[in-house]
Order: sequence, then C-alpha cells, then structure tokens
Amino acid sequence: NSLTCACWNYPLGTRLKVTNIENGKYIFVIVTDRGPNKRLVKKGRVIDLSKKAFEKIADLKLGIITVKIEVVK
Repeated sequence: NSLTCACWNYPLGTRLKVTNIENGKYIFVIVTDRGPNKRLVKKGRVIDLSKKAFEKIADLKLGIITVKIEVVK
C-alpha cells in the first residue's frame, strides 16, 4: 500500500517522479528495493511500481506501461 518502487538504476531511498507517457499522470515514489528481475531488465523493464503507485497512474489491467522517470531532489 506504499508509494514505492524497485529499481536497479538508483540508490535506495531515491525519490522519483514516474510519469505515464500515455495519459500524463504522475506519482512520486521512493526506491525501497532492487528489481525488476534481471531477465526482465534485459527485455527493457527498468522499474517495478508498488500496486498502490501503479493504480494512481494507470489501470491495473494494463500491467506494463511506458513511463518517464525523473529524480526529485
């Protein structure tokens, strides 16, 4: 239920702004874990959002969306 994410590209504790490219909705999340799985990273996935964070910017039925990621200072 937290607004968190898993990502290999940023240090733990980094605050990110994640924007859904399709609809312009965005959410602020904190990197709290490493992920996604390395085999998924090789396929192009760079971030896993918590369920709560994902549903704020897209319909859960979509599962995977294209996003823009920005570090928030």
